[in-house]
Amino acid sequence: SILRDVPTDVPLPCECNDYLRCRPLLSSKSLFDLQNRIFAQEHYPWSSFAYEVEAVRIMHNVLQSRTHDQSFNDADVESLDVSLSGFQLSLPHSKRDLVERDGKIDEVLFAAHMIMHWAIILLHRPRSSLTSLGNPYETVCSNGDLAAAPVLSRATHTSKAIRAANEISKMTSMRVPLSVHTPCFTCAISKAAM
Repeated sequence: SILRDVPTDVPLPCECNDYLRCRPLLSSKSLFDLQNRIFAQEHYPWSSFAYEVEAVRIMHNVLQSRTHDQSFNDADVESLDVSLSGFQLSLPHSKRDLVERDGKIDEVLFAAHMIMHWAIILLHRPRSSLTSLGNPYETVCSNGDLAAAPVLSRATHTSKAIRAANEISKMTSMRVPLSVHTPCFTCAISKAAM
């Protein structure tokens, strides 16, 4: 959180396969370039790690918006919603499917998608019409749920939260052991189940 707004020009990581084969592609592309890719003149193939970095930054923004207080500015919520939607819409077709051509799961991309669905739930569920039963079992995964006034219609917030929860549920059905995925996936599953 302290380093959140510190500018960085560190190049973003390459794809896992290139790294594992000791063929890391040297890139001069930074987080700034990734965030402004819509304005770029040329198409650049971003790595799964780059998308995970962006997903974590967006999740951080959602979490930061929840910690200040329970009053949310309509523009802030809409801006976060646009960031979440923009992430998913800007993914190239090769990064939308978690299963690679050889049938393996791109675990870094899996984590990026999971983070985005989790962030969608965190943003929209408190503003939805989904019943909150309180939190009888406070855990690291469930703390910080806020009750907030809806910015969009409650039906829109509800729809977005349910869609994200369904996507996380689909991710649990992939043909790989859950132990292969990031440990954070258990928190995302918990939030989707709630």
